[in-house]
Amino acid sequence: MHSQPVPRITLLCGPKRVGKTTLCQRWLCEARQAGWQVGGILAPARWDDHGDKAGIDVIDLATGDQRQLATIVPRCSDATVGEYCFSPSNTQWALDRLLQALSSPLDLVVIDEIGRLELLRGGGYAPALDAIANAQCRRVLIIVRDSLADALAERLAPLPCRRIDVSPEIRDALAERGIEMLR
Repeated sequence: MHSQPVPRITLLCGPKRVGKTTLCQRWLCEARQAGWQVGGILAPARWDDHGDKAGIDVIDLATGDQRQLATIVPRCSDATVGEYCFSPSNTQWALDRLLQALSSPLDLVVIDEIGRLELLRGGGYAPALDAIANAQCRRVLIIVRDSLADALAERLAPLPCRRIDVSPEIRDALAERGIEMLR
């Protein structure tokens, strides 16, 4: 019996607000221009009229559909993690999109981002992490803060993970290397 090869897993790591999602967006443009079929989710920040972060949106990369994933509510007793109040229905919607993408023969599936909710509480997109071992896609790109990257690699073990660290000094150079970083 022939088994499906495990997808190549890349962890895109960096500190808060270094531009991990923006870098991923640039790579996605290049991947699509090269004819790659992509899926998964991207989670860009949402900003208010004063330039302050107001929350996080989530975009289904296969369809372009977008929803509000989380809102920043300081001192919110219902906050799922820190100051973020997550929408349970939109979190489930995003998880469903991830699981669908992982079970499809895509060239690249993006998971933006894995954090404390998944790694410390088993919530959010944690089921997608379990699905990677049997995924049908060729590559998985997971965005994670550098402080959680080791915990994520441990969570995915024994699956091998390649780590790309982003810093302000090398972010533009990584952007120029494009999908070469994901091959």
